[in-house]
Amino acid sequence: MILAITGTPGAGKTAVGKELAKLLGWKFVELNRIAESKQLYSGYDHARKCWIVDLKKLQKFAAGLAGNAIMESHYAHELQADAIVVLRCKPKQLIARLRKRGWSKQKIAENVEAEIMEICLAEARESGKPVIVADSSGRDAGKTAATIGRKLAALGRLAGRRASANGKPKQVRGQQSGRKSSAGWP
Repeated sequence: MILAITGTPGAGKTAVGKELAKLLGWKFVELNRIAESKQLYSGYDHARKCWIVDLKKLQKFAAGLAGNAIMESHYAHELQADAIVVLRCKPKQLIARLRKRGWSKQKIAENVEAEIMEICLAEARESGKPVIVADSSGRDAGKTAATIGRKLAALGRLAGRRASANGKPKQVRGQQSGRKSSAGWP
């Protein structure tokens, strides 16, 4: 199984992904590091001061992943995966995390807006893959990973019960956390 962990930068994808990989005994792949080491870029965004990852080239790498693996990045949901985890983070905490990284006010505002507008979540749901949502706000990465592990297990049991007549699992829409929307976040 290939699991994509996505979310707004600063949501905790790397820390939670590493913990989840340890918990499950799976391979962990940081897509940004792969893109950097293999120079998988299509250009440079001067306004944002960052490289633009060539997703087609990166997909060729991701297609070569074998066995159970977790791939992590804010664009991981745009690559082929069997299921997607979307990490969420309350805006106030996201701002604090991104300030700690030394990001500009403009870059912080852009990413907080993406979180409030649920961009990664909406795009993940459009994929048609099972989607699991987890909130990393104020939570230890290990506890968040354990929560995701339980949701993955439940998703697997649900998919098994929904098997079609030919024995292949039917498409199962993902689970959501109990939260209705990020609109109510302070």
